[in-house]
Amino acid sequence: MQRPISVWRNFLACDLRTRTGWLKLVVLVSGVLLGLGALAVGAVNATSQSAFCGSCHEMQPQYDSWQQSAHRSVDCVQCHVGPGMGNLIRHKLGAVVQVYEHFTGTYPQPIKLSEELPASICLQCHSNVTTGSVGNFPHPPHLQANLNCTTCHAGLVHGSAGERPSKVDCTSCHGKGAASASGK
Repeated sequence: MQRPISVWRNFLACDLRTRTGWLKLVVLVSGVLLGLGALAVGAVNATSQSAFCGSCHEMQPQYDSWQQSAHRSVDCVQCHVGPGMGNLIRHKLGAVVQVYEHFTGTYPQPIKLSEELPASICLQCHSNVTTGSVGNFPHPPHLQANLNCTTCHAGLVHGSAGERPSKVDCTSCHGKGAASASGK
């Protein structure tokens, strides 16, 4: 009976001058690629869970405020990663920098978005604002002016619970005579 190590050594010894050697090589490379693919899918799935976002101490304030917000049932990736595989890959590759910053302690404080969320992200769920007024507030003219939702609704999800605005301040764009709109 052969020892397990010598079985693997014989399997890994691919004589590429023979058909069997090429077959061994194909099986070996396919197995490695399948294993790496499964590992990558598992890592993407694990790091796409909202709980993962709160697992780093530097993200804890944002995670806590999200849990107290009306958006707590919306996973972080739904807002912070654009739709499609290309956006997912771009985000995950960019997140390697965040992992480096976490382990080296060089992350920026306070944590901020590198780019403002486009209105299209919010409109995935809030499409009703494109057709008319919500409450007493006319959203269509603001969307037509290419304002991002966070221009008026900043801090709605990630402001601390005490700082979360109950009303939107219209005066910053429209001047002192503008009425405030409900931020709900």
